[in-house]
Amino acid sequence: MSGTEGSRSQHRELQKDTPSSKQLQCQSFTTSLTWKGRKSGWRQHEFRTRSLSNHAYESRITIMSLNRWFEGDPATAPQERLEALLVELSTISADVVNLQEVTQSAIRSFQDDERFRGKWIVSSFDPGVYSTEVHGLITLVNRRTAEMVGAERYALDEHPDEQMRSGRTLLVSEVVKDGVRVCVINAHLESARLPRDTSTVAYEEARARLVACRECQIQVASRIASRFSSRTSEEHKGVIFAGDMNLGDESEQDAPERHGFQDAWRVLHGSSGETGNTFGVNWSSDKKVTQSRLDRIVYMGDLRPARFEILFTTPLKLDEQLRKILEHDVYLSDHAGVLAEFAIGGGA
Repeated sequence: MSGTEGSRSQHRELQKDTPSSKQLQCQSFTTSLTWKGRKSGWRQHEFRTRSLSNHAYESRITIMSLNRWFEGDPATAPQERLEALLVELSTISADVVNLQEVTQSAIRSFQDDERFRGKWIVSSFDPGVYSTEVHGLITLVNRRTAEMVGAERYALDEHPDEQMRSGRTLLVSEVVKDGVRVCVINAHLESARLPRDTSTVAYEEARARLVACRECQIQVASRIASRFSSRTSEEHKGVIFAGDMNLGDESEQDAPERHGFQDAWRVLHGSSGETGNTFGVNWSSDKKVTQSRLDRIVYMGDLRPARFEILFTTPLKLDEQLRKILEHDVYLSDHAGVLAEFAIGGGA
């Protein structure tokens, strides 16, 4: 059986084994893509099984997640930010990168960039569409250090409140590092705008709906993760769920833990007194933005977090003329990136 056929079979088994086939219905399956040179272009990646590692904690996997900010307003220097991202992707020491808010223009830049083509296996060049904006999710796997079997999208529109159904999805990929498999879930959870006046009944009702919606979306991720995590064996080691979770409300700070995940930041830095905030930190001092830990990396299974970093919190070095025009600092995104390294297996 080929790697692709095996992955399809395993995902069919996953769907059959879930408590609600409607809630966990796979929307699409895509084989991963890799650059085959100018003559062939981007083609299906041929997954090749590698021998398993027999030494506890010999294997490690590093994942980075970033909401890259789809904003195209010239005041945000979108081209400069995109080029900065391409530079970071060409140099970062990560096995997997989860990106959110990837636009079609960004995809074209990825496809054409030689640094990108030489390094990354891509879940798909179709990021998916939700809400009114053409942007979505892409997962990248470092072809020099790991493999990607394929990726599936699962709908996040099971919430009973139709107003909260915006077409968002989970992007679920199977990644192989040193012969062992880890499921990687990429997500951008609901972020509907709330009324400005926080003292009104309408605000409280909207806030409650939004919190309930994200809780429901995390529950879907948990059900998918639990099925992969329950396979923990010599070959399957667990699940990493990384993305912009938008958990800004005080009542939902431990939502992932309520659904069986462990929070890599909290495990490593929970007693340090540091906030771990990823939103509101990349703004000029005159901007009043509430700081929050929206971007997270959580996990299940036989994994152990060994390192966690918050990235891209310093302004970009812009052309002096552009800097004078903008009159403010520009960051790679309005979110900071997050990066975690995990030891794989060994009874973590």
